[in-house]
Parts: sequence; C-alpha cells; structure tokens
Amino acid sequence: MTRTQRSLGSLLVAVVTCTSACSFYSPSYGEFASHSGRNTDSSGAGASGGLAGYAGSLDLAGGGAGPADVCTDGQTSKSETGVDCGGLCPPCNAGQGCVAAADCASKVCLQAICQQASCQDSVQNGDETAIDCGGVCETKCAVGQGCQSPYDCRTSVCAGTCQAASCTDGVHNGEESSIDCGGACDPCANGQPCQQVTDCSSGSCFHDICVSAGCTDQVQNGDETGVDCGGSCAPCAGDATCKANADCVSLVCDPKSLSCATASCSDGVLNGSESEIDCGTGCTGCATGQA
Repeated sequence: MTRTQRSLGSLLVAVVTCTSACSFYSPSYGEFASHSGRNTDSSGAGASGGLAGYAGSLDLAGGGAGPADVCTDGQTSKSETGVDCGGLCPPCNAGQGCVAAADCASKVCLQAICQQASCQDSVQNGDETAIDCGGVCETKCAVGQGCQSPYDCRTSVCAGTCQAASCTDGVHNGEESSIDCGGACDPCANGQPCQQVTDCSSGSCFHDICVSAGCTDQVQNGDETGVDCGGSCAPCAGDATCKANADCVSLVCDPKSLSCATASCSDGVLNGSESEIDCGTGCTGCATGQA
C-alpha cells in the first residue's frame, strides 16, 4: 500500500460533513490537511474530487508538525480554537476562542469566546462539586449531589455525595435546634439552643436557650398541671387541669374531668372562706364546738 493510500484510509475515519473549510488530522503522518469545498461523506463522494482533494493537500513527504508540537508552538493552528488550546489541544482558558463547550476549561463557549466559570452558568465547572453548587459557590448542594467536604452540602454531611440529615450524624442540620436534638429529634438538655418549648426536655425555652422548668416562666413544664401551677408549684385556681386535690386552690380535683372544682359547702373539704369543713362564712353555721 502506498503512503497516499494509507493517508486516504486514515482520513476516512476523520471526515465530517462541512459546508466550507475543514481541517482533519491524519494519524498516519501526524499532519493536518485542509480542504475547501462542498459537503462530503465518509465514502469520499462529493464535489471537488472528494477525498482526492484532501489527499492533495497532505504533506506526503512528511516533516509536518504533529499534535504535540502544534499544541506548544505558541500559535493558533487550524486544529486549535485559541493559542495552543481547543480542538485537539487542551481546553482554553477564559478569553480564548472556541467553537464548542469542549474547547473551554469552563465548558462555556459564548459567541466564540470561552467564558469564566460562574455559579449561575448551569454547568459544573471551576471548583464546583455539582452544577452551580459547592466549592466557592454560595449555594450548597442538595442531598444526592456530589461533594468533597461537608461545606459543600446543605446538610453539612458529605460521603462522596451529600447525605440526608439525621438525628445521629453529629451535625446541627435539618429541623434540629441544636446538634442532633430539638425539632423532629429528641428534646435538648438545658443550656442547648431552642426555638420553641418542645425543643427542650424541660419544656422551657427562654431567650432561645433551654432552661430548667420554673414556676414563673409562663410555660407549663416540669410537673406542673397548669401554667406555673400545680405539682411542685402553687395550686391552680379556677378550672385548671389537675392530677390531685393538692394541685387546686379549692383542694378539689374532679376525678372525671381532671380539672379543679370550685369550692362548695358540700365537698367535704375545708376550703374557700369556710372556718371548718363545709361550715362557717358563706356556708351554714358551724355546730357547737366547731370554729
């Protein structure tokens, strides 16, 4: 087989459809051939002699520059879109010429110029770990997207991809008010941050910090049966919820409704203004010997 035949054979794998000037690399000779003419196909058919026109443009004597030389010669060759970049050479930096995204390091070619990578270009580039998130981007990546560190993820949990928040991951994330507590997790201990009383095991969130239950914190917590009353606090007035008679000012906790009952002259308890059980002021007079 002659050198011309070998060259033509290698061009068969390189020919693309084009409408004006085309450049192809011949792997047999390590050289570039160009041809201007009408469309051609892989069979070599077309105007201006088909592949014969391309073969005529090859330097069959050899000595032409190979790809490695072309990419380091400080010039823009027919195989490149910028100086020593694009096309068959490494991608170009921002500001260099391009004809496709693959010609650019940023993967963004706009109006034949490679653009700077940005966090709004809908392409994963720069130091992003997924499209427009992670790295230097302000937007953190969602669960399932790529990551290199916890800082790339909304959940702050990275294991190759961003992981879902959990109550055992050692990170303050999800609906938690502190690390692995509050929100949908178990309540937090005293001293931990909180957003609402249910975030705290004490049931008391004061100035966004869980604190010990108290009888003046305006929250029903601890062993209270009402807000700041009942249990170890003062008895509750009115019809507040109760568990025992001692939870009520009237000393009567209705066993059916579990609410404090109003003092009466027939409840069998010394309460209200009575001087003795169910007698005295407000009730009937007390018997002889009673106060």
